[in-house]
Amino acid sequence: MKIMLFLCLVLIFVCTMCYAVNFSKDDRYRVVSSVEELYSAFENQPENGNFSIVIRPGHYTINKTLKIEDKPCVVIEGSGWNTQLDKIGEGNAFEIINCGFAEIKNFILNGASSAKGTSGIILRGSSSCTIEKVRVSLFPESGIRYEGDPKSPMSSNTLKDCHFIENYGDQLYSYNNNDYYIERNQFGATGIMKEPCAKVGAKLIQSSAGNYTQNYHWENTVDVMIINSHYNRFENNRFEEARETGVILGDPNTDEISIFNIFLGNTFHTNSKSKYGAFPSFIAYNAMNTTFTSNQFFSWNAEFMPSSCLIVEKGCSDWIIKDNILKYSANEPLIVSETAKDMIISDNIIKEGFKSKAKSTP
Repeated sequence: MKIMLFLCLVLIFVCTMCYAVNFSKDDRYRVVSSVEELYSAFENQPENGNFSIVIRPGHYTINKTLKIEDKPCVVIEGSGWNTQLDKIGEGNAFEIINCGFAEIKNFILNGASSAKGTSGIILRGSSSCTIEKVRVSLFPESGIRYEGDPKSPMSSNTLKDCHFIENYGDQLYSYNNNDYYIERNQFGATGIMKEPCAKVGAKLIQSSAGNYTQNYHWENTVDVMIINSHYNRFENNRFEEARETGVILGDPNTDEISIFNIFLGNTFHTNSKSKYGAFPSFIAYNAMNTTFTSNQFFSWNAEFMPSSCLIVEKGCSDWIIKDNILKYSANEPLIVSETAKDMIISDNIIKEGFKSKAKSTP
């Protein structure tokens, strides 16, 4: 009887281990439930990719970078936000290098504010990848970084339904990352006027032909910064309660241009929170062939007013500014530089002080 009981316990143990580490003895589908098993899954990868690492619910503290390189069609999946990974010490949490068609999804990822220069997830040379339903917070540099090569930009990456909370540099950084979908993400902080806060919610540099839609930004120094990026659509986003500016299009310190971008149906409100009337909600430099229509500007707190709603600065030309509502700024809501050329400005509702009027320029 004792021998039979012993054999049963051994069999249960063996079956449990097979399921936990190497489901169905298939090393292309790893299910892990401990930090050691997680490390093992990343250190013993099938050579040609095409594998999944599934992380069971639990709290995992990791002190090394989890890296995958030169392996396509990889899936890294938690079990939902009941799967939490805490990265401590130096080094990024995840690095995905030259891995097309990767999927990363369904977990919480926290950094350590003392580990300077670290980020949550880095993608380099990786196109057609999807990151979704990841909550990433507290990294000193970035939550997620797309680091493309100017000679061979990344393409067709999707980022959706993620939360970026209190990553203190650029919460999202996108460089040479084209044809993207960035949609339904949140970029902000857990508290009001909490210090420190992110420098930028999302920074797009040389990231073109993308769709940036239904994203929500609050409590960043600047909500979104767009530099030398073209043919993008920014639709139905909320840029609000920035410490300084909601959106900066272009760089005043360079002559780099941004062309053929569309801003449609966005909401800008209650910006310049760090100082009343000091910063505009939206400012553009060296931006050409820009469509700016059906956007709303306002403030729901009289203590926080931007200097202006929309400023079109030096180097801008060929804009359509139409059917917008621009209200509640400390100074003139709409300012267009005298150097701006070929502007169509019509059918906007602009409130200056307590006076409201529709403005149209032929």
